[in-house]
Amino acid sequence: MNNKIFGLVAGAALIFGAASCSENWNPPTQEDGSVSLASMGLDVSNLEKVITATVGSGSRASMDVSGFLVNIYDSREALVGSWKYADMPEIVTLPADKYRVDVESHSIEKAQWDAPYFCGSKDFEITSGKITSLGVVTCKFASLKVSIKFTDELRKYLGDDTEVTVAANDEGRLVYTPAETRAGYFEVIKNSTTLVVTFKGTVNGNAETLQRIYTDVEPGQHRIITYNVKTSQDPIPDETGTIDPTGGINLDVNVNDEDLSGNVNVSEEPLPDEPRPGEWPEEPEVPVLPQEVLSSDVTSNSVVLRGTVTFDNVERVGFNYRASGAQEWLHVEGVADSRSWAAGSTFSATITGLNPSTVYEYAVTADDYVSDVKTFTTAKEAGQEAATFDSDVFNLKAVNKVSDIPSETEAKVLISCPAGISHLVVTINSPSLTDDVLDSVGLLTRFDLAYPDTSSEPDGKDLTMGLQSLGFPTGDAVIGATSLSFDITQFLPLLGIYGRYEHEFLLAVTDQNGLMSTCSLIIDSDVQ
Repeated sequence: MNNKIFGLVAGAALIFGAASCSENWNPPTQEDGSVSLASMGLDVSNLEKVITATVGSGSRASMDVSGFLVNIYDSREALVGSWKYADMPEIVTLPADKYRVDVESHSIEKAQWDAPYFCGSKDFEITSGKITSLGVVTCKFASLKVSIKFTDELRKYLGDDTEVTVAANDEGRLVYTPAETRAGYFEVIKNSTTLVVTFKGTVNGNAETLQRIYTDVEPGQHRIITYNVKTSQDPIPDETGTIDPTGGINLDVNVNDEDLSGNVNVSEEPLPDEPRPGEWPEEPEVPVLPQEVLSSDVTSNSVVLRGTVTFDNVERVGFNYRASGAQEWLHVEGVADSRSWAAGSTFSATITGLNPSTVYEYAVTADDYVSDVKTFTTAKEAGQEAATFDSDVFNLKAVNKVSDIPSETEAKVLISCPAGISHLVVTINSPSLTDDVLDSVGLLTRFDLAYPDTSSEPDGKDLTMGLQSLGFPTGDAVIGATSLSFDITQFLPLLGIYGRYEHEFLLAVTDQNGLMSTCSLIIDSDVQ
């Protein structure tokens, strides 16, 4: 099945940028810990299989998740916090415990027009004196989508009173008319898996009623119910419309010397990643296959897409593409590499005008066929690389013991920032190095080495002297620097003053292009 990622939205990638930017956060006590909500990204996935694709220009805006609802529950299922995604605090301090964060697109109703419901959850644990990073919460399509369609051939015979009533979950009910183009969305509740679809109206002058019942409704399905007519050679039993419960609506009337019989065709598109057992016994043959995009085919603003023809007699091939999260697909025709569409031949298309450092989705097309969706990422522009961190002394992905650091070694983290540093925010997360302790050496638990003097701000201080006395670069030595050494050699003796703890130095570098990169330096003060 195809996976269409409608939206990828995150604050900072890790807890570090979140912690450095929060102005309302209180450091956790010995019994509490914190969760970085700014580290939570939303991966909004609609796993609906693409049967056809609408191609053309139009809005390419990503799904707006700012109004998504975020709720946090503790291990006793008590609600401990509730916000809209756009209004979440960056860091929340909570007692040490196990928690669950639930995210939903909106408060679901029994039945709504054009209101797809997405939801997801993730378990996490708060540890005393630690900041927990949430990472990505995947929100999947979780309601039932129902589309009602009428073929143009049938529309000629429908009266103005025609309507289709769809009922689900015991209470949800929507009425579709032939003029209705919207999709309906229904809540799927436990122990209520029945969908009732009732056609009622005048067909070629005859009053017709037909009810179909489906008993395998599941969250994430898309039911497409199409009413049509088709030519039949069966004799006409009489001149009035009749109902055949097994075959659907039979329009047994004589129209222009044609016998018309019709029924209800139901096309089901279940949306889980894998088909239900026995649903599709084997993969159908496909006329074309997409080829993987090679790194040599991608620049910061262009890509070469390629495909392979598997059938003879394919007439037109091409590619649909869009930025991941965009609503509309764009299309480009494919060019045959061998001037032929015979099976085994290849074709390609060059697409320009793309954005750098962007994930794009693409699918290969052949006549009316559209393949599964694949992705590629455009390259970064020169000078757009975010800051990186390295160290010859510290393992930046593990806990470092002070006892393992040779006494004569300079304890440094090396920062490389091609676009030049704009801000270098340091957050010290330590059970023992509180604001009071750090204030005694002219520091705080959070400071920006680029702008250490905040004395003009409410409750601000000038930390310049204290930082420089400990060997930290400040001000002009930081702003615009493309390489910098974060040296805590003189700071190490402070770590073990009040006992053995783990101390985190959270570094958040923002470059002059606005790109943020973060690093966590964790040190165990195991030497007293």
